[in-house]
Amino acid sequence: MIFMNLQSLVLWLHRWVGLVAGLLILVLAGTGAIMAFAEEMEYATSPAPNRKGHPAHDPIPLEELVARVVAQSPGKRILGIRLPSHADASVKVVTSDRRTFYLDPGTGDILTIQSVNSGVMQAITELHLNLMLRKTGSWVVRVGTLLTLLLALTGLWIWWPRKVFGFRRGSNWRRFTFDLHKVAGLYSSGFLVIVTLTGTTMAFGKTADGMIRKWTGAPAPAAPPQSGRAPGAEPILLSQIVQRAKSALLGASVVSFGMPVSRRAPFRVQMKFPEDHTPGGRSLVFLDQFSGEVLQVESTRGVHPGNWYVAFQHSLHTGEIFGLRSKILASLVCIALGLQVLSGFAMWWRPKPSRPRPGREGISGAVDCGSVRLPN
Repeated sequence: MIFMNLQSLVLWLHRWVGLVAGLLILVLAGTGAIMAFAEEMEYATSPAPNRKGHPAHDPIPLEELVARVVAQSPGKRILGIRLPSHADASVKVVTSDRRTFYLDPGTGDILTIQSVNSGVMQAITELHLNLMLRKTGSWVVRVGTLLTLLLALTGLWIWWPRKVFGFRRGSNWRRFTFDLHKVAGLYSSGFLVIVTLTGTTMAFGKTADGMIRKWTGAPAPAAPPQSGRAPGAEPILLSQIVQRAKSALLGASVVSFGMPVSRRAPFRVQMKFPEDHTPGGRSLVFLDQFSGEVLQVESTRGVHPGNWYVAFQHSLHTGEIFGLRSKILASLVCIALGLQVLSGFAMWWRPKPSRPRPGREGISGAVDCGSVRLPN
């Protein structure tokens, strides 16, 4: 009796959380399914000279590339540089007026200039992160992520007594909808818990990271180092930054680095190991901007499990963690979540069957769920 009462309570909670948050979850699921392939879409749509049959050239120094950008943006600061991720990709340089310059690394030609906030993928990302409502939307998404996690857990609880593993033969559309809801939820639930859990910890940022480190006993990250005082000195060459970062973290490649914002700030170089499938990399090398001295190295190899989770939670969330196969899995989980929302609405919206006449049996095996009768 206690179990039945608890089962009814969980079912009621599952149904109404789904109805209230269903539209929001549908938006998050749809955008998440697309964002799983953000790297591939960005690569396919970015200008790249070699794809047009241009002959390959030896890379020209980064200093020359940046000089050409500065000539096109007088008075603007260079914020960061991203190196090519593929042999036929471009060098990207971001300026303080929120523009991204795409350059041919072999000729130095400026291929195109785009606004940082432009493009379809940027719009999809903003919709996924904050519904294009900035801070208010960000909090709505946080709540929606928590509710999705609650739906995944309560869904498993509801599934357990019936244990529907597949679609039954001869099902009408009502039973098919019910089976679709259960099957999509069952086979995506474990991965959905990972996706929603990582989404929740990312949404709460440093607060969640600090709690994770405390619970796992992981050491807190070291404070960012500072460059030495060098009155009148000039920063080292950009090409030297790449060389020294590679020497400091053998086996890793340079992904990107930002320009120091003050004379005490270091160069912060983002690095990537071959086994790291995330496009941005998760290892860091800090260099003195004047002497090029290695000030600090943060490698993802041999890191504490708690800090590993903090570093790779985004990769777990998007499916980047194991490359293309896990991206496909993450996208399918998002599609399954969308199917659960739509089938859940359909199960709730359908009219309640009329009561059986006295002396006749009702629908065999039906379970009364308030305004919904669900077949076993």
